[in-house]
This record gives sequence, C-alpha cells and structure tokens, in this order.
Amino acid sequence: MPYDPYEHADQLGLHVIEGNPGKGNRGLWAGNGIIIIRPGLTCIQFRCTLAHEIVHAEYDPPIIPRHLSPKAEAKADRIAAERLIDRKEFSRLAEMYFDNPTQLAFELGVTPKLLETYIKHHTP
Repeated sequence: MPYDPYEHADQLGLHVIEGNPGKGNRGLWAGNGIIIIRPGLTCIQFRCTLAHEIVHAEYDPPIIPRHLSPKAEAKADRIAAERLIDRKEFSRLAEMYFDNPTQLAFELGVTPKLLETYIKHHTP
C-alpha cells in the first residue's frame, strides 16, 4: 500500500495546520503534536513537506526557531523520499523519463529535491 503522510500523521496523533513556519521554511515540527505547513504550497509540495516534518516529529525534538543540523535535515529528506517513492514505480517511470527528472518527480508525486535525494541513496 502506498505511503500516505496524511494517514500517518493521523495515526501518530499529529495535528497538521496551515500557518507561518518561519522565514524560508515550508513546514515546522512545532512540538505538542503540531506540524505547521505554509499555506499556498502545491499538493506535491504539501505532501512532501508533511512527510519530511513527520520524520522530525518521530526523531527530533521540536526546536523553535528551527535550527536543526544539516544531518537531521538530510535524514528527514532521505526517510521521506523512501516512504513516498515506491521502488517498483520508480523503476518503471525512470525508464520512461530518464532524460526528464522534473517530469519523473511529478509522475512520482514528489518534489525534484526528494527525487534527487532518493536517487542519491538508491543508485550505485
């Protein structure tokens, strides 16, 4: 079954609200079971941001203002990408869109950044 970050957040008892997560941020794990997502994101951006922030909720203490280490951010991107991208679907679509990573990301329903992270960790 495909990963659904909305369902996962619900299972974890997290409340997702739209608001200002801080300058330059799309999302924020604010603690107390709250994830803040910037309004106006595309569906794909929202989904990927939520998946990323869920990882922070699972592994990192809330920090406001957010100053997590680059290592924690990379870990959140890696786990979010692994959850959102199905390996078989990636293989199938990568053959069709090998010369168009932007379209491949769109077809997989992820941001180009998460696709890049996935490829970095899943190709020799």
